[in-house]
Amino acid sequence: MTREAIILAGGLGTRLKPLVKDIPKPMALINGRPFLEILIKHLVKNNFKRVILSIGYKSQYIIDYFSKEDFGTEIIFSKEEDMLGTGGAIKLGISHATEDCIFVFNGDTFADINYDLVESTFNKINKSILCGIFVKNVSRYGSISFKDNNLLGFEEKGSNEPGIINAGVYYLKTNQLDDFTEGLNFSFEQDFLAIKKNFEKIGVCNFEGIFIDIGIPEDYIISQTLLKKF
Repeated sequence: MTREAIILAGGLGTRLKPLVKDIPKPMALINGRPFLEILIKHLVKNNFKRVILSIGYKSQYIIDYFSKEDFGTEIIFSKEEDMLGTGGAIKLGISHATEDCIFVFNGDTFADINYDLVESTFNKINKSILCGIFVKNVSRYGSISFKDNNLLGFEEKGSNEPGIINAGVYYLKTNQLDDFTEGLNFSFEQDFLAIKKNFEKIGVCNFEGIFIDIGIPEDYIISQTLLKKF
């Protein structure tokens, strides 16, 4: 089976604009390299053979960069003609998939995940997988609750406690969003994940390790140090 991924790289990156101007947020430089390149090369090291880049805002910038050389994996561009939200973007990306399951990543987030464990958990429970990761303060993200790899629900943002958050990494059955029309603008998080009847369709695989979301200036600055080894 070919390990393949969708990377959501079409957002506007409004909060990061004070530091990163006129380029897509996933192309923000980390130690001189675009964040998206760091993420893709990390996936290559973990045996991903196809990467589908879901692009929208200033998409030509991404196309030009990733068409200029061989990055060690097949790169497919899934271009939104209209803003589709995270759900619509994933749905469109899935149309380019060649396997029955596909990993999904946010193009502004790095999470150190054991992909073999994700796949083995999927094989055990036969559910799409949400990857959770431990952080010392869940206030920015909210937290998830689960038991025996089964999703039970989501806690609202606000708590300053340590806990498990949604890492923004998923391993989805490619028919998981068949109830949604292609081309529809919808949120994967709000219109699918947060719907209680869908909890039984989602398993949880939990990790501890490096996690960084470069979407705000403070964490973008931290990422310059945290991602040096990648």
